[in-house]
Amino acid sequence: MLRRLATWLGIEAIARLSQLIGIVILVTSIVLFICSLPYFQIQNLLPQLEDGIMPPLRGAIYPGSWFGICITVGVLIPHLANPKKSFSDEKPGCDAGRLYHDHIFNV
Repeated sequence: MLRRLATWLGIEAIARLSQLIGIVILVTSIVLFICSLPYFQIQNLLPQLEDGIMPPLRGAIYPGSWFGICITVGVLIPHLANPKKSFSDEKPGCDAGRLYHDHIFNV
C-alpha cells in the first residue's frame, strides 16, 4: 500500500523515503553488530563456511534479487504512458513472484 502511494506521488517521494529509511537501517545494523561482538565466536561458523564465504554468497544472489525486481517495477511505473493502469498490474505481478519465490525456497 505504501509502495503504491510513493509511486503515485512520483520518484521524488521514493528518493526521499529511501534516504530516511536507509539511514535508519544503517544505524540499526551498526548498533546491532556492535552489540553482538562480545558473543561472536568464529568456530561456530566453521561447518557452514568450511569451503569459504563464496558458496553462501552465491546462494544468496537469487533470493536477494527478487526484492530488486519489485523496486525496479515501482520506480519505472511513473514513466509509463498510463501509470494509473499499471498500479493494478504491478501488485499481482509482485505477489506472483513472491509466491513463486516462497514455494521454491520453502519446500
